[in-house]
Amino acid sequence: MDINKIIGSGLTSQSSREKLVHELKELGIKNSEVINLISNMPRHLFIDTALASRAYENVSLPIGFKQTISQPYMVAKMTELIHEMNSMNHVLEIGTGSGYQTSILSMLFKKVTTIERISALHKQSKKKLTQLGFKNISFILGDGHLGFLNNAPYDAIIITAAADELPETLIEQLSPAGRIVLPLMHRGEQKLIKSVVHARKRSTVRTVFDCHVEYTKSKQIEKRQLNRLHRKRALLIKSRFQLENQIAEQAVRKDISFEFFSSPKYFKICSNSF
Repeated sequence: MDINKIIGSGLTSQSSREKLVHELKELGIKNSEVINLISNMPRHLFIDTALASRAYENVSLPIGFKQTISQPYMVAKMTELIHEMNSMNHVLEIGTGSGYQTSILSMLFKKVTTIERISALHKQSKKKLTQLGFKNISFILGDGHLGFLNNAPYDAIIITAAADELPETLIEQLSPAGRIVLPLMHRGEQKLIKSVVHARKRSTVRTVFDCHVEYTKSKQIEKRQLNRLHRKRALLIKSRFQLENQIAEQAVRKDISFEFFSSPKYFKICSNSF
């Protein structure tokens, strides 16, 4: 699949995409291939048109059926974690959802098998990705916790929804030195886990980060941006009051009545002697 064939499809706010890329880099995403794909993949095509204006914000968005399209940072981070090894050829994705993560994986791996349990989402994502020209994806409707033994072994497995434990069934379907990445619930908190399988199916489990901490970090960036806007607004308000006070002082000295409207630029002078 040639990414250049779908770049620029529909809504193409390049400034919004550049802003998203800047934020992903600030959050620690380093893989240039992943960053390039996130920047160029038309995320707005995977969500409802009513939400298209928010497509390149670093947030998850609803896609119906009580499901969401993943936050771009999570897509980038999980993809980066399994793309660290050059020998990765076949990846299994648990939870196709909108198909957005699937499209990113398809550009990086020779073969993608993706499983979705919700029939409507399975059909929608299959239709969308087929229309966009992706040809190396096997779409499976079924229970992702069982994996898909027919296409095993897999060099990597991505689970897009939080699980309570590492699923042994999926680990058994990994190739030697394969890896699995998933959000894992632990004592009420969600953590991103990477597990690398060694000989005889022993695995090394590493907590990549606390999802709540990273989410908070993302929110802190957003909060800083809002604070800058608030400061600008405060300066405007201060300027308005200064202008109003200045006019009021002159009006009192010259016995002029006046009335301010909503904007400090517009006020009604009731005398032409001002």
